[in-house]
Amino acid sequence: MNWLDFLEKWSQETLEILLPLKENNISDLTESELEFLTTKTLLKPPATPSQIENLENRLKKKLPPSYKDFLRTSNGWIQLAMDAEDGILWSTEEVNWLIKQEPELVETWHNSRDNYVSDEKYFVYGEEQDCIYLRTEYLCSALALSPLIDSAIYLLNPQVVTDDGEWEAWFFGNELPGANRYPSFAQMMIAEKERVLYSLKDSCDYRY
Repeated sequence: MNWLDFLEKWSQETLEILLPLKENNISDLTESELEFLTTKTLLKPPATPSQIENLENRLKKKLPPSYKDFLRTSNGWIQLAMDAEDGILWSTEEVNWLIKQEPELVETWHNSRDNYVSDEKYFVYGEEQDCIYLRTEYLCSALALSPLIDSAIYLLNPQVVTDDGEWEAWFFGNELPGANRYPSFAQMMIAEKERVLYSLKDSCDYRY
C-alpha cells in the first residue's frame, strides 16, 4: 500500500468537503477543522527509524508491517469526524497498551459480557461481520492507537496475527456496540476513510 498517496488523497477529499463550509459558515467549523484548513493536510511528519524502534522496545513487541509503514509516512494523524467528535491517531511517543490507557473500559467490557465467541462467528470480516461478536478478553492485551473519543477508539490486537505479521485492527465503540474488526491496520484505514468522509460530508451538509 502506498501510504503517502492514500493519505494525501484523504486530505484532499477532506479539503473539498470543508471548503464550502469555510466560505459560508466559518463559525460552524470545529477547532480541528480550522487547523486542517490552515495546514491543508491531515498528515504529521514521518516517524524516524529510532522513534519506531523506541516504541517497539517500550512495548516489547514488533509492530505489524502496515502500521509501521503508516508511521514511516505519518507519525500520527488528524482524524476528523472520528465519532461524535474529531479525533487523532497518536504518535509513537503516545501509543500504549489499552489496559494502561483505559483500565476502566477494559474492566467494564471484560466483566460485563460473555467472552466466548466461536471461530465461526469471530473470523468473519467485511459486510457479513456482526460487530457484537468480539472476544473481550483481547482488550486486556490490545494496543491503543488513539485516545478514547466520545466512546470510540482505534486498537490493534496482537492475539490475532496473520501469516505476514499483521495484527487484527479494531474500531471499537460503545455505540456500535462492539468493534468493527479488520485483518490489518491498512484494511481498517481503507474502510475508515470511506466511513469518516461520509460522516464529515453529512455533518457539513447539516451545518451548511
